[in-house]
Amino acid sequence: GYVADAADCDDSESAVNPAATEVCNGLDDDCDGDVDDEDTSLDPTTTTTWYIDGDGDTYGDASASITACALPSGYADNTDDCDDGDSTVNPGATEVCNGLDDDCDSTVDSAAVCPCNLEHNGSHTYLFCEDVVTWHEAEAACEAETNYQLAVITDATEQAWVWATASSYNPWYWWWIGLHNQSASASEEPNLGFEWVDGSTVSYTEWYPFSPWEQPDDYHGDEDCVHIDPSHGYWNDLNCNIDNWYGSQVYYICESTVP
Repeated sequence: GYVADAADCDDSESAVNPAATEVCNGLDDDCDGDVDDEDTSLDPTTTTTWYIDGDGDTYGDASASITACALPSGYADNTDDCDDGDSTVNPGATEVCNGLDDDCDSTVDSAAVCPCNLEHNGSHTYLFCEDVVTWHEAEAACEAETNYQLAVITDATEQAWVWATASSYNPWYWWWIGLHNQSASASEEPNLGFEWVDGSTVSYTEWYPFSPWEQPDDYHGDEDCVHIDPSHGYWNDLNCNIDNWYGSQVYYICESTVP
């Protein structure tokens, strides 16, 4: 029951002694005065992998990790976060209609939380709203949803998808998009001065091209907003303050502003 030295630091625990290997257990196993992560001789196979939690929401990101005994500040024990730069986005969050995957279930928005028909195209989300409104009412309704605006169509691929999707809901009624030339001068009418609601450059258009109704035509001198006619897919300018044209009611399309 006796030895020739007094090097043991816990004589009640046989696994703790100067010859032991330091492991993650909250003890100074090897009696060198350092416990767990403080000990440079710690057995790394006993550590845990912790993942960076940049936004502090307790959900980690697999892009960066460290190994340690105890959970370090700024890290989490999981890789469940889908946006480590936004603390409101995580598996514990509630999904809302904002163009984001709030609850990290790999689905952006849902029909349960958005006010209109919800569709996805690539990284963007669209709302096809079957409400008969003026262009200004449509603009306000889209912007009432966080991260949404009237649709901005930038190329033929997006145009084809928007046309097909709008037609699937109603092939006869028209749909407002986010193009207008309300600030155009008289000399710019009918076909210049157009801009998107987000201020981006108009690099693509799909105006109705056939004579004698080529568009835009600024008919009656008061057509400054643009809609899609699903019966053929082309664009037409229309008075911003009306919601139908001789029975052709005008719905609207919103698009998320965040990917």
